[in-house]
Amino acid sequence: MIRVYSLSMARPPINSVPLDGITLKGAVAALCEDRGFVSIDLPFAGSGKKRFTVVASMPKSCFSMAGGFITIDGHVTIDSPIEALRRFTEGSREIAEDPQLPFSGGIIGYIGFEAAKALLGFAPAEGFSRLPQCMLGFYDNFLLFDHIENTVRAVSSSENDISITALSDRARIASATWQIPSGSRSTNGDFRLLPKDSSFDRIAKNAFDWLRSEALERFHMVRHAERPAPSMMLRDFICSGSKSSINFSFTHEGAACEFCSSENIAFCGDGTHSIGDIISRFPAPSATGTPRSAAIACIEAGERNHRTFYGGGFGTISGKTSSFWTISSSSSFVDGTIRTTAGADILADSHPAAVKKIMDKKLLGV
Repeated sequence: MIRVYSLSMARPPINSVPLDGITLKGAVAALCEDRGFVSIDLPFAGSGKKRFTVVASMPKSCFSMAGGFITIDGHVTIDSPIEALRRFTEGSREIAEDPQLPFSGGIIGYIGFEAAKALLGFAPAEGFSRLPQCMLGFYDNFLLFDHIENTVRAVSSSENDISITALSDRARIASATWQIPSGSRSTNGDFRLLPKDSSFDRIAKNAFDWLRSEALERFHMVRHAERPAPSMMLRDFICSGSKSSINFSFTHEGAACEFCSSENIAFCGDGTHSIGDIISRFPAPSATGTPRSAAIACIEAGERNHRTFYGGGFGTISGKTSSFWTISSSSSFVDGTIRTTAGADILADSHPAAVKKIMDKKLLGV
């Protein structure tokens, strides 16, 4: 029998406790090797200005997708992807909300490009990495950092407030004792680009054929860069990431990933939205092309390297509010290798070499 965390019972009030002496990097370092670790930046009320960061781990319940398999709390379900996701998220509508907080608890996670395709009825990808295409967790206790007020709070909607003490104590210890080793960062000198130039040129030609036939108005090409980082530790990767826009980080079975975005594609604050409404926004047209259906068909016809997460989304679902951001760049750390993904638009009159140069500059600048 599949266990799904239910909120049908009466929920306790939100407990919010101010803390001292805890830094964001210290909290991340303390918790990033826990099961279900996540760190997500949040603006206030759906605005584009980053203000808060939520750091959490050990979710109450977890939903994940890998290939054609959907797992809820360690059990494989035979439901269709969209039905399983709808069943998992329905309880988040009932969680209590504190109007003074940007997030009071609920679902945090991501829906990658391949997961979005499967949820929309496309065939799932094969040969995917051990990082799931989709992972969503239900979190009822977390640390909330306010970068404007320069404060941190432990927040819990759990009946057992001991979780707040555990979070704060571990984060305080780490903030006092840990910093990124100077030799752990990777250099740009040893890398390989995927697809290779010959394959990239073939994909570009295929896309230009679609553009010139007017089947596409715009197409968003994607390229990956891989570089070795054998001396880097998981927490080094997470804590040394880019923080210039809205960010989301997670760890899973010794691997880690960070997403960045500046585009909010699914915000609703009145409780009228459904998971189907959210899914309908993915994969994001800004990161695939227009019309979206034709762009996805062009991707299926021409690309051999999965887009993995690029063009999907990450965000939160809580009470009457949901907010998801496009995954406009991603960087993962798996088995001592860092892989980054970036993209660029092409039009019918674009020059392939110029597009390639733009993407490579993005990739090697990460």
